[in-house]
Amino acid sequence: MTGPNGPWDASGAATDGDPLVPQSFSEWTAKIVDAFGRSWRPVIVLQVLLSVPLLILEALVTNAAGEDAVERYTSASGSDATVKDLPAAVGYGLAYLAVALILGAVVQLASFWIVVKQGAGAAAPMRSAVRFGLSRAAPLIGWEIVVAVMIVLGLFLLIVSGVALAVILVPTVLGVVAVERAGVSRCFQLARGRWLALFGRCCAMLVVALAYNQIISAILAGIFGSSAAIGAQIVSTVLSLPLSVVIVNFMVVTYAETRNAEVRCRTSELSAALDA
Repeated sequence: MTGPNGPWDASGAATDGDPLVPQSFSEWTAKIVDAFGRSWRPVIVLQVLLSVPLLILEALVTNAAGEDAVERYTSASGSDATVKDLPAAVGYGLAYLAVALILGAVVQLASFWIVVKQGAGAAAPMRSAVRFGLSRAAPLIGWEIVVAVMIVLGLFLLIVSGVALAVILVPTVLGVVAVERAGVSRCFQLARGRWLALFGRCCAMLVVALAYNQIISAILAGIFGSSAAIGAQIVSTVLSLPLSVVIVNFMVVTYAETRNAEVRCRTSELSAALDA
């Protein structure tokens, strides 16, 4: 039996060829690459909408603290730096965290929506994506705070438990909130019997991210040396945009694979669930 997204079995579930639902590690990798090719333009636009205010606030923090203090805090020379204007630096720092949390949640959800919609072959206007992000931002912010607290506590209590929680929660919480309107307990249900598979995929994504960041660091060192100037921050942000798109695709495809392993599904069903 054949459907618009490839072959289906008798129940209508995807057997192979689905745009976002992989059946193996190699397909998982290929579908992330395919999703990047389909959706990188609108997702990068969303990432820029997040990066610009964060860059401005980062520059304000640097100006309030003093560039020398920032360089010393971010180097091995450490904590003996003198902050030029501590209240302003703290205020801008808190504003940075608020924007990163609130606008970051909207951008994550809107990016997820676009990747799924385009994977299903549906229209994916930016306005609808942002509207969806705004509608689900509050639950995502709440659950991301819970996830962060759980992982940090797990790392303090026992490093292995923190890693185990991160493997379960980080790749699944965005999809769970966006598609299923559920929370952390649902992440554990999806990960049941899939922890090793999730661990392998998280390790692969981590290796890619570390390697890419090393390349960025080498480029920045060649251009700016050890300077923390705003120019270095801008170039670093621009070079990091493709990695941000890959991470979104990683979350979409990993969630789709994990959900399909529990109850077989297809991209068109995930797309419909976003509109429910």
